[in-house]
Amino acid sequence: MKERTIVIRYSKAFKLKVIKEIEEKELTVAEAKRIYDIKGSVTIPNWLRRYGKEIFITETMRVEMRGEKDRLKQWKRKKEAWKQR
Repeated sequence: MKERTIVIRYSKAFKLKVIKEIEEKELTVAEAKRIYDIKGSVTIPNWLRRYGKEIFITETMRVEMRGEKDRLKQWKRKKEAWKQR
């Protein structure tokens, strides 16, 4: 017999309470996850994206060593030249 999967649904009020505690620096995401026994690894980050303030929307920053940009440009030129053949 198959084991039943339990799906937990959280109310909007509960989500907003957790988000408020995180945004006011009372809890970290990890602490909130542990205190409220939230199992999913992306559950709270998804709530923050949906209901939270924009300060929790992440941006990607690329850090490069000297010369890496030049190598990337060379590779792109070679790729374009190859496509034109």
